[in-house]
Amino acid sequence: MTVFTVFVSLLPRLLISHSDLFDRKENGGFSACEVWELAADLLKMKELWSDALNESDFDAVIFPCLPIPAVAHGKCGKIMSVSYMFIANLLGWPSGCVPITTIREEEQHYCKQYLPADQRDMMATAVAREMVGSAGLPIGISVMTANYEDEKCLRVMKDIEKGVQFKAKATAFQRKKMR
Repeated sequence: MTVFTVFVSLLPRLLISHSDLFDRKENGGFSACEVWELAADLLKMKELWSDALNESDFDAVIFPCLPIPAVAHGKCGKIMSVSYMFIANLLGWPSGCVPITTIREEEQHYCKQYLPADQRDMMATAVAREMVGSAGLPIGISVMTANYEDEKCLRVMKDIEKGVQFKAKATAFQRKKMR
């Protein structure tokens, strides 16, 4: 079984929705057995990710931070639940984000009509709304290394910064200066 297969099969058990937490709060919460099962699933996932990284001979995993550009301050809400960065938090691995470019004028849209019908939901609507006026917002990549390899993570991030030489200042959603 691949890491991806195990990750996909365990993820629904590890990610608990806000409504599920509220329902559980109202109905007595998680049983001790459920907590231990979730902890065992998480340990299994950590072990598989660690094994996969060691076997691959990679120094780091590099992936997009979000499937969309950075969101304006205070607008995260449900949109941040689409972050790819949560995997590092689940694993407890060091990670960091590095800006590599910004949204261009012609890219500040999210065309729901190109999505499959079953994906044109509230999340797609929220993302489409946030994309309006997003030109100038940064797009970043995330770097993740295995547990206890913090210095390696920082080194890879530094190498990316040197290679990309990102200098742009975010221009979208800037606050107006008070006089």
